[in-house]
Amino acid sequence: MTSYKKSQEEFSRDVYEAFQAIAVTSDMIHMRRHGRLLKETLESTYLKLIGNPGSYFIVGSQVEGSTTKGMKSDLDLVFRDGRYQVVLKLGAWGKGKFNLLAFKDKTTPPQFYKLCRLQPTPDGRQEYMRVPLHETDVLDEQGRVLVSNMIVDTYFKSNLARLGDNRFVRHGPSRSWTDELDIVFALVCNDLPEECELLFTKSRPGHWPKPDTLKYARHCQVFFIPQGHPHSPLN
Repeated sequence: MTSYKKSQEEFSRDVYEAFQAIAVTSDMIHMRRHGRLLKETLESTYLKLIGNPGSYFIVGSQVEGSTTKGMKSDLDLVFRDGRYQVVLKLGAWGKGKFNLLAFKDKTTPPQFYKLCRLQPTPDGRQEYMRVPLHETDVLDEQGRVLVSNMIVDTYFKSNLARLGDNRFVRHGPSRSWTDELDIVFALVCNDLPEECELLFTKSRPGHWPKPDTLKYARHCQVFFIPQGHPHSPLN
């Protein structure tokens, strides 16, 4: 047997022909992207029509167009719960929303935050909520009400129960009723946490991300997702 090392040009041509054979063409990718983005818009519009302030975002291979029917890829959704707003400082406030203060302490793992419920005072200031609002809320050692990631489980299970469906599938931070769909619940924050600033300050080789991409990203909202402590047996 003989072996040889293909040139980069030959390898690229073989990959191109393989993609063409399984219908991964530029036209098909654009069609998939358009279809998924249209579905995203329709789902979010439906929520508004029924009075739900949330919205859906389709992420992953389906909206990227980097999959085919034969790969049996699941659908990844991010559901933004519009009832909540996360703030990074006590002076910030989102009117008409449940406000949560994101903070760290000595027990918080890297890239994790604790979310404390806030409430307005009669004189217009803010203070920490001291009485649990939800059955899954917990109190820290200072008596402040923290939001547990288990609130998503109870919310999701109650909605399934109303539909007469008891199936419950959990993959990390995602919740669903089928392995073909992953839904991650997210809370929006209009400010950039310290960890996100690293994207704009670290040195990077090559030409990605482009300056225009970074400029656009700086003005995007940040999502907090409900993931428990990395060493918790409940994750």
